[in-house]
Amino acid sequence: MKFIKTLGLSTYYQMLIFTRLKQAVFFTLFFPIFLYIVFNSLWGQTDEAYAFYLLTGVISMLIASDGFFAIGPVVKQFYSSGFIKYVKKMPVNVIMHFLALILSRFAILALEILILILLGTLLFGVTTDLQGIGLILTGTMAGLTIFSFLGLSLSFLDLKSSGEKSITSILYFVMLFTSEAFYPTKMLNPIIGTLGDYLPMNAILSIMRPEVETNWILLAVWMIIPAIAFILLFNRSKVTR
Repeated sequence: MKFIKTLGLSTYYQMLIFTRLKQAVFFTLFFPIFLYIVFNSLWGQTDEAYAFYLLTGVISMLIASDGFFAIGPVVKQFYSSGFIKYVKKMPVNVIMHFLALILSRFAILALEILILILLGTLLFGVTTDLQGIGLILTGTMAGLTIFSFLGLSLSFLDLKSSGEKSITSILYFVMLFTSEAFYPTKMLNPIIGTLGDYLPMNAILSIMRPEVETNWILLAVWMIIPAIAFILLFNRSKVTR
């Protein structure tokens, strides 16, 4: 009970911090809506099936972007400001603090996803039920966990350098453009499509798209390894302030 209360309070404070960052609010809440409307108007037209396909693609792009660029860099900033020293001495496990950060992002993303689904329904004829929404939110939680720990691991590889930004950007775009977020890559290029199947984004998309079989083993591997890597890198990190 105490754990849940502490986690809930930490999550609430993280959400308050987010609402004060105007740039983050714009790119998380408004930019994906703009992309979905523009892309669907250009490519989807009146195709309901593709409108849903594109909806899940935009959501997966948003999840990966949020996990990579909104969590890892924030925690790294905690380190450079000396706040990480306080986090390490907290009476609760450090993972709970970062879990609260992830949960706060999930709550914000869930709101954005519901807005996107509503727009898809009103503007492009997308139809989904509570089970479909549940699958999308499940994929969101799994994806945010994977991409967050990937971003955290890359950020903690070398805390004194900013070189991880380039690596993170490369990994992000490789995953995005080899995945089936916006188009069926296997039909266009089987080699690129096969590469995308070994990366986590397609596995996340398969949860959101009921007609696609999910590779749960691959999903578990991508969920466990980055989390372990982050814990090891965090425990070896040295606070200089």
